[in-house]
Amino acid sequence: MPTPVIKRYLFANPIQLPPSIGGAALGDNIAGLGLAFGVSLALFHREKTCKGQEIDISLLHTGLYQNTYFIAGVCSTGKAPEDWGTPPREKAPNPLILPYETKDGRWLVLAMPQSDRYWPQFITIMGKEELVTDPRYYTAEKRTENSESLVILLTDIFHSFTLTECKSRLNGVIPFSPYQTYLEAVNDPQVVINNMLVPFQHPKYGTMKVIENPVHLSETPATIRTAAPEIGQHSEEILLENGYSKKDIEQFQKRGVI
Repeated sequence: MPTPVIKRYLFANPIQLPPSIGGAALGDNIAGLGLAFGVSLALFHREKTCKGQEIDISLLHTGLYQNTYFIAGVCSTGKAPEDWGTPPREKAPNPLILPYETKDGRWLVLAMPQSDRYWPQFITIMGKEELVTDPRYYTAEKRTENSESLVILLTDIFHSFTLTECKSRLNGVIPFSPYQTYLEAVNDPQVVINNMLVPFQHPKYGTMKVIENPVHLSETPATIRTAAPEIGQHSEEILLENGYSKKDIEQFQKRGVI
């Protein structure tokens, strides 16, 4: 899961931080979804015209597509994102849509773009009822004008509570989200209630939980029928289907081809 926490390590150049590494298979999964939609479109086109077509998708193109916002900004300005003149955190137009660190070193992000709607409840349940009518923060415009002091104030408030304490105050009242660990994510109540992870009997590892298909079809729901194949598990079947003989396959095995 994403985290805004930056840790410094000891390198030859202590000022330089290593580049971040994206999660494994993010590009593969999205490219796979894109390919599936492409196949669906091609099949629909064939149904209407009786003509087939080739489908092509690449991980690089998918990666660019996933970064549409930044790519569009670079193309329109000719500048890198760090040169766009983004205001510092303390100058944010709306301090109520920023991430804040809690007392126990965890992070959560507020999601109140319509801040006037939530301000009175929010600041009250965070223990600062006297700020509800504070002229510096009474309206969205005033909070923008005084964003620097408000960000500092909210930073101090969240530093006085643990993430669990913040969740108990905000849940069901204020839109927000904690930055969860992967272990927390798989045990999230919404994940559990909506059966996003389902049990599966793996032939090698026994019963385990796997991710359910996110595309839900009422009449033809997806099912998980088999485990992912081991490397080379179906090589012989595929080669036989493509005209190779048993003798050919034995030679491939001896030569280390398969």
